[in-house]
Amino acid sequence: MASLAAQVNRRIASVRVILAELSGTERTPFAQQALLESGVFHLYCGYTHYLRELCAYYGVKSVATISSAADALEALTRQDKQPAEISEINELAGQPDSWLSQLAANYEACWASESGAEVAADNLIQVHQLDERALESLSETLLKQWLGQMQELVERHRQSTTEY
Repeated sequence: MASLAAQVNRRIASVRVILAELSGTERTPFAQQALLESGVFHLYCGYTHYLRELCAYYGVKSVATISSAADALEALTRQDKQPAEISEINELAGQPDSWLSQLAANYEACWASESGAEVAADNLIQVHQLDERALESLSETLLKQWLGQMQELVERHRQSTTEY
């Protein structure tokens, strides 16, 4: 479990580095967007590792299969466990305006394309437009807020699990 916690901490630290880079020199809009999206990737990856950390803490054996709050809840329910931490995360995931839902939407927007999953002809690499709806609102300020809320959640949960 220590390595899972270290992975969460590493991803959070990566977002801090990206935010420091963003607050540095002036960047082109493309470079700015690339840094913001990489921050989203690291933060979402940290979130996924945190779900795995929680599941491991509560005795789930195959945590590598956990990639969403629903997966975590299902794995824990199979073991007749319903920890408050997962309930809180599921509640956040179910609220469209929560920081977690916004983070997930921005992460998913990075994978979206207008043309769907078409196969490239003649083995050419296709260029796709990203779903700009979620990415339009992505900003340094928003990424900082999500990082703060993620850190607060992880620290609070870790404190409550070490108290007992």
